[in-house]
Amino acid sequence: MRRNFLRSNRDPDWAGFFRQVAALFNAGLSLSKILELLEGKIQGLDLKKIRSGLEQGGGLAESLGSLGLERSLQNLVSVGERSGDLGGVLDRAADLLDKRQSFRRNLRQALTYPAFILIACSFSILGLFVFILPVFASMFSDFNYSLPLITRVLIGLPNYWPVMLSGLALLIWFAIKIKTSDRLKHKLPVFNQIHRHTQVSYFARTLGSQIKSGISILNALELTASGADLIYRNAINDIKLRVENGEKLASALSSFPALFPHTFDQMVAVGEETGSLDTLLLRAADYYESEVEQAVKRAALLIEPASTLAVGLIVGVVAFAMIMPLFSIMNSLL
Repeated sequence: MRRNFLRSNRDPDWAGFFRQVAALFNAGLSLSKILELLEGKIQGLDLKKIRSGLEQGGGLAESLGSLGLERSLQNLVSVGERSGDLGGVLDRAADLLDKRQSFRRNLRQALTYPAFILIACSFSILGLFVFILPVFASMFSDFNYSLPLITRVLIGLPNYWPVMLSGLALLIWFAIKIKTSDRLKHKLPVFNQIHRHTQVSYFARTLGSQIKSGISILNALELTASGADLIYRNAINDIKLRVENGEKLASALSSFPALFPHTFDQMVAVGEETGSLDTLLLRAADYYESEVEQAVKRAALLIEPASTLAVGLIVGVVAFAMIMPLFSIMNSLL
């Protein structure tokens, strides 16, 4: 089953585990001794199970896979075991995970404030309709006065709360659909560009890290595809077939202009020509992660004034609708 690139904080601390194992392994300790020393110190990991797997003759990669480590990282560990450079490979795996976690953390920080603004505005509008409008409705009912249409509509809105709740449920359903539907993410304006760059950065960093560790490009593409969304997974599998048939990676990527920007294709082409594909891919990942973070920050900056304007308009309309009949009533009483 595909696991999302932006993971939960409740996942095991794989980055910390890799970093500590690499440091102790490079210091000359055996894996069994390292696991014994780290037992109970790594969040969400049952190191006893890993030790048991090693004692039964299995490899570290195999044992980690049984605990849910994604296939691309499992393959990195396997390459480290076979090449004798386990410490170096684990350090690179930790770097990969640290980059992902930093990317996710920055996105969450950028989205926290606009989310708070939207929630606060929603509660303000709800309070207006639940607590303020009924007071005016009760006041106007004491006067034999024909209310303007806009006032009658607003006063009558609380009576249609099932409709409003249905609308809210529809919005929640749509938000969930956006999160779970890969195809919808690619169709929504603004959001599709952010999602596209997120997937490109994942592709570049995962593929670059694996190639740097000595994994063949075909195996690296196969493993990278397993962590991408549905549309990118199908495209990467097709790219793998093209590369397998002798086509250059940059040329294969250019066949999917809607998924991989032309700038990215050019960076890959330069990497292939200079023999530094892994380095160029990792640089491209940094670039597109930065693009995503900036796009999210720009969207966040627009949400605040847009939300404030929306609340201001609603409050203004309500105030006009309530004050207008009050003035008329007062004039009739004078």
